[in-house]
Amino acid sequence: MLKSMIFCRECLCFLFKVMICYSMNRYIVKSLCSSTNKHLFGYRSILFGNTASTVVGGKSTTIFSRRSYCNNHNNSNISNSNSNELTTTSNNNNDTSISIAQRFQDSLLPADISKQARINMRSPKVDKYIHQAYDEAHQAFDRGDYETALKKYYWIIGKLPYDTTAYLQRSLVYEAIGRFDDAIEDCNTVIKMSNQSDSLAEGHMIKGVNLMRKQKFNEAIASFDLSLGLVENEVVFGLKKKALTLANPDTIIVPRFDDDYQFYEYLSREMEGLVQIKLSNIHGRGLFATRDIGAEELVFETRSVVSTSSAQLKEDDQHCHNCHIAFKPVEIENEQEISKSREFNRLAQTITRMTRLPVGRIIPEGCTQCNTTLFCSPECKEDGIHKHNSLCSSNILTRAQLDKFERELTGLTQTERVGYTMLLKLMASQSVNGDPNQPLRQLELDDFVKRLSYAMPASETVQLSRKDNRVFKTLKDIFHTLTPEIFYRLKSIVTLNQTQMFTSKIKVHCTPAPMDELGYNFEFEDKVSKYINTIPLHLSFMNHSCDSNVFIASPVINDKQIRIVSKRPIKKGEEILISYIDGMQLTTENRQEMLGESYGFQCTCPLCRSNTTIPTLNKIQ
Repeated sequence: MLKSMIFCRECLCFLFKVMICYSMNRYIVKSLCSSTNKHLFGYRSILFGNTASTVVGGKSTTIFSRRSYCNNHNNSNISNSNSNELTTTSNNNNDTSISIAQRFQDSLLPADISKQARINMRSPKVDKYIHQAYDEAHQAFDRGDYETALKKYYWIIGKLPYDTTAYLQRSLVYEAIGRFDDAIEDCNTVIKMSNQSDSLAEGHMIKGVNLMRKQKFNEAIASFDLSLGLVENEVVFGLKKKALTLANPDTIIVPRFDDDYQFYEYLSREMEGLVQIKLSNIHGRGLFATRDIGAEELVFETRSVVSTSSAQLKEDDQHCHNCHIAFKPVEIENEQEISKSREFNRLAQTITRMTRLPVGRIIPEGCTQCNTTLFCSPECKEDGIHKHNSLCSSNILTRAQLDKFERELTGLTQTERVGYTMLLKLMASQSVNGDPNQPLRQLELDDFVKRLSYAMPASETVQLSRKDNRVFKTLKDIFHTLTPEIFYRLKSIVTLNQTQMFTSKIKVHCTPAPMDELGYNFEFEDKVSKYINTIPLHLSFMNHSCDSNVFIASPVINDKQIRIVSKRPIKKGEEILISYIDGMQLTTENRQEMLGESYGFQCTCPLCRSNTTIPTLNKIQ
């Protein structure tokens, strides 16, 4: 009887221990699943061997089994000494940072050592302290209290020396305070101890970031490659591209079309879903219809990236210096007489509703520095002011340099003067925040400009012509870090991608009509307001054909609302083509000569193959 009671008691003890372990693990997982900390690889929950690693809402915490907790507790002295060694790996550590490990490793638990020693690492209560330490570390990091964040991670690592998350997050703190060697050491620790792909990928990524901060770009690229080999991640892919650019500062790195789907999908979505950018059999990229399009249907609307007046170098005071809309976009015939009519206000409202343009003069907003650059609206000013800042004439030195630039263009042809002025405007749009002292390098070229077509130089070393070299030296006085390679590429981009068009203003012809409610009948006439040279956003990916199927619809009131309309029905999958040239009675020989001189290619459209003379060829209709 006694033996049976002892046996039953032992069985109950064993079952009780099993229940405790089961409850402890459930408690840990449940409590950690309610946390909301940051993690670079999103939401995951992974059970791996004897450990459970949980990432919820961005927080990653490694949960050790009962056996692991015992091992952690037994090895706590070793881990503490290792933590002290980690704080001295960087050669440039300051005394304040070095002392953090010694000062704060055990600060989270009660200061009384006797009480601390009685804490049972097997108890579920330990998770309360771990959870609290993670939360306080994240909060401290978010508010910039890096010392507090470090001491929490030191304490966690002291208690859980195999917790890869603590090492990874401590490396982020090290990076924030500039201790890149220590951050790399923590990443190496994770890489050595972990067998989980997500932890390894994150370790390689953070290591790569710190190597970039140390200007070791090639080593950083290798780390990013290792990270991408484990987990595909757009952030890491972007970091690798940035490292490649910094490793080769004089080389513009543009992704292959097949690897650049996100950029082109974004541009395609801007075209109302009717058109998609794809590879073309004619040349490089092209626009293709995604559904059947009827004749004279609006295909899409686009805008200019950069533009300038075709007639003069300096902008006038009658048009917006950003979008080129006329400050008086509507002219009413006999306006002085008609304005005396009692129905004039209703007449003006009707004209505005029909044309979507104000009747009367737009009051421009000027640059607060020079007050000579004028914009039609606050929105246009916000869009155009950063392009203007580096060319603002309020700076005496800049004004002198611009005067010198204009003198260099004296004696050139109109086409050359406009081309160099476009080049100046494009460079101004690419300088960082309009600051000419910032590097005008490939990293600062925006995503659209660096993808535009350009002519490859004949040799690896760019050789500028005498004319280009004079202009280059003048522009280098304005944009101090300009290189011959960037000058050549941007000039080629302007040459191959610009197009000439005109903005319009509307003339309203009014005739008395006593029987009409408003007292007048009126007709609208589209009048040329200003000729401009421009690089339109989506048109730059459109190929040429003398037998085009779309045109630019008039009126073009400003260069931010350029409408592309179909000439004839277009089938789904058919390429959208536009004419690059204008003219009357153009023979095939005329057209090939114009295209060869301006764009460097020969057209092989049906009209050119059949040697057909075209009576009228217009981009704008």
